[in-house]
Amino acid sequence: MFRNNLLLLASLATAGCAPLNVAGTYSGAVTNRDNGCMLSSYNVGESTPGITMVVTQSGSDVTVDVQGLAGVALSLFTANTDPLRGSATPIGFSVSKVGRNAMNSGDCTFNTLVEANGTLSGDALSGTVVYRYQTTNPSACGYRATCRTEQSFSFVRPPR
Repeated sequence: MFRNNLLLLASLATAGCAPLNVAGTYSGAVTNRDNGCMLSSYNVGESTPGITMVVTQSGSDVTVDVQGLAGVALSLFTANTDPLRGSATPIGFSVSKVGRNAMNSGDCTFNTLVEANGTLSGDALSGTVVYRYQTTNPSACGYRATCRTEQSFSFVRPPR
């Protein structure tokens, strides 16, 4: 009996850790928050509505494809047209995308990195997008070595 109770507890514990089904076509908005990386044409507090993103999922593997002008802007920022890739979690997802064009400023070589973390509640998805740089020589890169520019997002998908 003791062994059966342990097996039941173990199965309940792992069931709560299974990746959530986050797949779907979402629509919503992003709102600009802190601009620690000093991105040009980025206005803190500005909101962009009418964004569509398609989230596909296979097991725990997740891709997020941002559609329309927002997708074009993301592709231009990273010089990468691939979707964001990552994993489903028990509460949502965590995805990222690395830029393809290294840039230079003095002795600093850096590349863009975009990371998004979302939490799903019913059919409502909310979270943050963080833009930062990967650097090869942090001491020569100044603010780029540690900066973070953030957006919050709020999306919904049709009811399941």
